[in-house]
Amino acid sequence: MIPSLQWLVATELIGLAFLPVTLWLLGALPDRGYAFAKVLGLLLATYVTWLAGNILPVGSSNVVPTLTALCAAGGWWVFRRSLPATLLEIRHLIAIEEALFLAAFVGWTIVRTQVLGASIGHTEQFMDLTFLQGSLHSATYPPYDAWMSGHGINYYYFGYLMYATLTRLSGVAASVGYNLSLSLVFALTVTSTYSVCYSLVRKIWWPLLAPLFVALIGNWHAALWEIPRCGISGTSTPDFWSWLWQSTRVVGNNFTVSDSSCAGAAHSASNTINEYPFFSFVLGDLHPHVMALPVVLLVLALSIGFLRSSDIARPDRNREVSLRLLLFAVCAGSLFVINSWDFPTYLLAAAACVFARAYLDDARSTWWQPPLLTVAAMGLLSVLLYLPFYAGFKSLARGFGWVSTPTDLFEFVQVNGLWLSLSALLVVTLSFLLRPAEEEVSEDVAERTSGTLTTSSETGASNLDTLVVAASIMVASLFLHRAVLAILLLLGVYAASVLYRALNSEEQNGGDIAALLFVLVGLAALALTEVGYIRDV
Repeated sequence: MIPSLQWLVATELIGLAFLPVTLWLLGALPDRGYAFAKVLGLLLATYVTWLAGNILPVGSSNVVPTLTALCAAGGWWVFRRSLPATLLEIRHLIAIEEALFLAAFVGWTIVRTQVLGASIGHTEQFMDLTFLQGSLHSATYPPYDAWMSGHGINYYYFGYLMYATLTRLSGVAASVGYNLSLSLVFALTVTSTYSVCYSLVRKIWWPLLAPLFVALIGNWHAALWEIPRCGISGTSTPDFWSWLWQSTRVVGNNFTVSDSSCAGAAHSASNTINEYPFFSFVLGDLHPHVMALPVVLLVLALSIGFLRSSDIARPDRNREVSLRLLLFAVCAGSLFVINSWDFPTYLLAAAACVFARAYLDDARSTWWQPPLLTVAAMGLLSVLLYLPFYAGFKSLARGFGWVSTPTDLFEFVQVNGLWLSLSALLVVTLSFLLRPAEEEVSEDVAERTSGTLTTSSETGASNLDTLVVAASIMVASLFLHRAVLAILLLLGVYAASVLYRALNSEEQNGGDIAALLFVLVGLAALALTEVGYIRDV
């Protein structure tokens, strides 16, 4: 009980210290980014500690408390006049998000200790605890590698460093900090997901479904395979734990329509790992892809902020915007050193929002040039700010390979069918709610094309082009036996056409635009894995 309270107090202190910076950085969001104060504060405190540790053997014993105190004093002083009014304005959202955070943290801590067990003794927990210990006791970076004496950790260690920083600040033992880190990641994921969803829909209660979808719902494997074939009390894998495990080892294990056997010995050779957050929380491995979840949501929130900021595409004209982009680069750049593949994925999401904002604000045919420079600067800064990591990191990647065995459609549906269906439902719904583009096209939009209003014949030609693209995708997929890729591309084309309508409607809805952009980024990520992969050892 006492260590949990110490951990909570340390977390809240970091959140309060960096609250003024958070409210300023994410001021375009309805809750002013309040839900992200804790993760942003932890990230920035860790970044400065890490940066200093790459120059001098300072460790985190003095840097973190000092930095936290300075940020608290400086931030609250600079924003002392506007903060009270801002906090008063969002007091209801603060109450909801704090209640969500505390309920999720306490609830998952109880689940880990009373149901799942808090022992660190299976799968890769030994490695995770070792990396956490190394990050906790190292004075320089990369942290000490207990497996390779005299060497630093050649891995994505920044997430371990973040939670080691909080472990030191709270004064708990490393093994306790390990378990409380899992509870904190769960709580931050729940709260941040609510905030992101609220930013899109601007409703109080509907966003409560978002944490359910992100943190607690898995995939369709049990519903589409285990129950129909094995029954509720199946002969080979009747228990929840086996279903949970098998549901992350679907693709490549012959869970196809043609195979009618129950899961078990016939499918024991795991060919792929398709973890979803709930499985990771239950398993209890403090892996990079788990620790990255709150930071991923932070970058998504920053992306939504870009979409709501009219001056984001021209940072050279505004020092404040330039500073926002610098802090964004710190956040986005951390994704590579926490969990590498999240970096390009969510940088793409942010770039899409910047381009969308520029399209809405700039009626010239050259509207895309300023955001291109902005996005290039964002990407470059995201790498440059973490150069000490890249300088010492030796990747295990050995080039790019082309996929020769595309995913079986039924296996793909078991893993991603639920989310693909929800995305398709969103796109179809918006396509009916939005009026046809030819009825809404403005003079600004026309100026980007021919300089005149779009005629019905031109619109018909555009629709015909879309149908030709869709038909070409279908023919190519049948010829190449790439059904999954075809579905992803077809939904992508449809989503892009609906996005065009949303961008050119008379009253643009930022939530609709952001949702469609995120759907397109997700589809692109899935489609890429059907085409190529990274070779490693």
